[in-house]
Amino acid sequence: MHEYVLAANQLRAAGQSISAIEVNLSCPNLEGRSGIIAHDPSLAGRIISAVCSESIVPVWAKLSANTDRVVEVSTAVRDAGASAITLINTMLGMQISTSSGRPSLGNGGGGLSGPAIRPIAIRAVHDVKAAMPDVDIIGVGGIASGNDAIEMMMAGARAVQVGTASFASPSAVWDIARDAAVRMKELGFSSWADVVGCVHRS
Repeated sequence: MHEYVLAANQLRAAGQSISAIEVNLSCPNLEGRSGIIAHDPSLAGRIISAVCSESIVPVWAKLSANTDRVVEVSTAVRDAGASAITLINTMLGMQISTSSGRPSLGNGGGGLSGPAIRPIAIRAVHDVKAAMPDVDIIGVGGIASGNDAIEMMMAGARAVQVGTASFASPSAVWDIARDAAVRMKELGFSSWADVVGCVHRS
């Protein structure tokens, strides 16, 4: 926990030049799978509370879908002071080299990202939004087109992040934003507010 608090304290010097601090609780910060903080509602809540006490800007909590407690953890970090919840991080996966008969990654497994995890991310966003209608969610996971972004927003995300797609195309963020605006109009929506969480109103 100390490192999170220290980082938040050091960021105070940046003042309002940063919009928010995203606290990544969803990578293995300790050895083994049991070290993923976002699997423990109590610990995740304590860390967010500590960071919020040091931060002068909004604090977001980035959580994992590698658990069946995503709604419980989301509730804990929201109650601890998180201004928004980022869903999701990579999913645990493994690839084995058939030539060597050994895992392709030195650590054995790793995080799977990209289009394969989008349905998982959408489900996580949907479930958290259904449980906490007033929470702000940033949707992440496999967004590669404007339509993907709109799908995530329909599930309940107020904003999205783009990761893997930007490796293939540095302009992906701008391309997706432009395409999403066009697609929104094609679908008959007049504002982004009408898109966000619309699946819960149907």
